Amino acid sequence: MNDRCAFCGKKVNPVLAPVHVITQDGRIVPLCSDECRSGYLSAARPPVRRWALAGIVLSIISAAGVVLSLTSLSFHTTEETSVHITVNPFFIPELPTVSVSRRNPEQDKERFVRNHLSLARKVILEEHAFSPFLVPALESLARAGDTEALKRLHSLMDGSSSCSFDAAQALAALGDGAGIAYLRKRLRSPGNYRSPEAALALARAGDRSVSRHITVLMGFRPTRWAAAEAGTLMGLPQAKEMLLRRAFGAKRVGDRIRAAEIIARTGDGRVKEVLAQGLESGVLRLRAALGLAWLGDARALPVLERALAHAPVRIRAARAIRSISSSPPVYDSIVKAMDSPSGSERLTGAAAFLILYGGERNGQ
Repeated sequence: MNDRCAFCGKKVNPVLAPVHVITQDGRIVPLCSDECRSGYLSAARPPVRRWALAGIVLSIISAAGVVLSLTSLSFHTTEETSVHITVNPFFIPELPTVSVSRRNPEQDKERFVRNHLSLARKVILEEHAFSPFLVPALESLARAGDTEALKRLHSLMDGSSSCSFDAAQALAALGDGAGIAYLRKRLRSPGNYRSPEAALALARAGDRSVSRHITVLMGFRPTRWAAAEAGTLMGLPQAKEMLLRRAFGAKRVGDRIRAAEIIARTGDGRVKEVLAQGLESGVLRLRAALGLAWLGDARALPVLERALAHAPVRIRAARAIRSISSSPPVYDSIVKAMDSPSGSERLTGAAAFLILYGGERNGQ
């Protein structure tokens, strides 16, 4: 009979061994302990001599040191930490040195924003289906300095699509001469039903040659509000005076909030308290928040952030938020919208992302 433990090799008395295993062929296998018995019977690992275990571990560590010599590894954990491992370049069986440092949230945000700005541009430029939000999205991309978006607006204006006039308005708002020429042509066309719209668009673009047209349109009930808005943004004194009278003297709360919101776009702080009252009304809350945003009032932020979840008002809400905060947080609602199967959701989400983080200029 063998006088050593069948698992660890330790010398034992084969007669007095504390543990024995009898094999199928009748052999008696001596073992020195229950631990060795478990190891011997386990099919998962073969018997290993205890005296060799330490040498095996040191050999593995040494081999890793040779392979990864002069090498550094960095990886992120699931927590807000990053781990940097530097392996000892010498053939010495020592453990790697590990240093733990906090991740930089600002760098993570910059990386995320940079990747999604590329995605937003791709979403807008690759959208070819008709959508009422295609032109506003292209305008936002063009305001960020993208020449491809500008070319796309020109092609829409020159084509026979139903959004030619909208594309011309967007180009005029950007100060593009071709868009302004298109609108002036429509303004002079006799019997053109879009002449009033052309005059309003030119006024919003700052073309003072349409002052007389705006004054006339302010005298008709159907076009009074739109003409007063365009005239105020153009700098027409009588238009702003009309809106100031309504902001402080109109009987209907809705008329007061509407007039105050237009005046706020000029930076006139006299209407701030009128707009603050509108935050208490569910129907008028968004318009009041838009007006307060143009005045830099942070009380508008909660309302505007909730509005980002809705495609019809998402672009206006994003523009208003940007007027309050130069470095807004990343909103999940617009990131999810960019991945939506709905074209309107994708376009407004991409446009809002560009407005908030892409450096859109001169947005009103």
